[in-house]
Amino acid sequence: MAFTTIQDIVWAARQKLSTPMWEFITYGTDSDTTVLRNRQAFDSLAFRPRIMRDVSDIDIATEIIGEPLRMPVMLSPVGALRRIDPTSTGTVAAARAVADFGVMQVVSGVIPDYAEIPKASGARLVYAIQGDIEQAFADDLPERAVEAGYRAIAFVSEAAYFSRRERDITSGLISGRKSPQSYATYLRERRAERESGPIANDKALKFDWKLLEKIKQRSKLPLFLKGVTTGEDAVRALDHGVDVLYVSNHGGRALDHCRGTADALVEVVAAARGRADVIVDGGITRGSDIVKAVARGAKAVCIGRLQAWAFAAAAGPGVLRMLEILEEEIVVTMGLLGVSSLAELTPDHLVPAEPVYAPHPLNAFPIVMERLRHL
Repeated sequence: MAFTTIQDIVWAARQKLSTPMWEFITYGTDSDTTVLRNRQAFDSLAFRPRIMRDVSDIDIATEIIGEPLRMPVMLSPVGALRRIDPTSTGTVAAARAVADFGVMQVVSGVIPDYAEIPKASGARLVYAIQGDIEQAFADDLPERAVEAGYRAIAFVSEAAYFSRRERDITSGLISGRKSPQSYATYLRERRAERESGPIANDKALKFDWKLLEKIKQRSKLPLFLKGVTTGEDAVRALDHGVDVLYVSNHGGRALDHCRGTADALVEVVAAARGRADVIVDGGITRGSDIVKAVARGAKAVCIGRLQAWAFAAAAGPGVLRMLEILEEEIVVTMGLLGVSSLAELTPDHLVPAEPVYAPHPLNAFPIVMERLRHL
C-alpha cells in the first residue's frame, strides 16, 4: 500500500467513513472518559533511554500460549469490522493479513461466519465468546471452536448491558430498545418476565467463575479472560485455570470512568506474579505505546481501534500495512531507547510525565488532528 505512516492510514479511514461510523469507531460511551484515560495513560509515560548500547540487532519476536508472534501484537476482537464490511470476505481479508504478517487475532463472537475464518485465512486465531449470546449457542461453542481450528478461547467478561453510547444514539446509528428513552423500560420488562418464569431466549449469560472452568474443560484449549483490570480478579482468574490475563476496559465502550489500561496493567502484572502471561489493549496506536506496555509487564498488546481504522482505510491490505508500520516503529523506538530485545524492557525505562496534549483518542496523530480542525 502507499501508506507511509499510521497517520496516513487514520486519515484515509476518516475520509472513507461516514461521520456516524467514524464516531462509532473512534469514541466510546457516555462522557468518553474511559476512552480518554486510555490514551492519557500512555501519554503520561516518558522514556528513560540508555546510551552506548549495542543495538545493531533488535529482536522483537515473542510468543503467546506457545504460538510464535513476529512482534508483541495481536488484533483485538472488533465486531465493528462487520459494520465496515458486512460480507464474510472482509473478515477473512483481515485474518489473512494476520497470517501473512505472522501474528494472531482474537475474532469477535458477533461475527456470524466465525467457523469459516480459520480455514479461509490460514491464520492462527483465538475465538472470543461474548457475554450476550444465547445460552443454547454458548453450550456448543467450546467444541465448535475446536472443530473450526481456533488455537484458544477468549471469554469476554463485559456484562450483557449495552452501554449508553450517546454519540451513536444521537447520530441514529443505534436505535430501538438501546436508546436512553427505552432502555430502562426494556430492563424493567425483562425483570418482570424473569419473575414470572424462565425466558425462552434470554441472551444474558449468567456469569460465574465456574463457567470458565467449564469452557476450558470442554475445549481443552488455552483460555484468555478479557476484561481483567484488578489484582483481585487476576488472582481469582488464575485460580480458575485462566492461561492469559487480558487487561481491557473494552475500549471505553462499556463502563465509563474507568482507569486507563496502561495503569491497570501494573496492578494485574503484580498480582499475576508470573503465573500467566498478561496482554493489554486500550488506546494503543503507536509502536512507542507497545514498547511502554511491554516495559510495564505485558507479554503482548491487542490492537482494536487502530485495526478498525486500518480496515476502513484499505480492508485486508490496510491491516497488513498497519502491522508493518508498527513493526518499524517498535524497532526504531527500542533502538533509540538502547535495548535490543523485549526481555530487556523493564519499568526502569519509564518515568511519569505530564502529557503535552489534552486527552483525545487521536493524540498520537497530530497531523490528523490538524486536518480535522480545518474540515
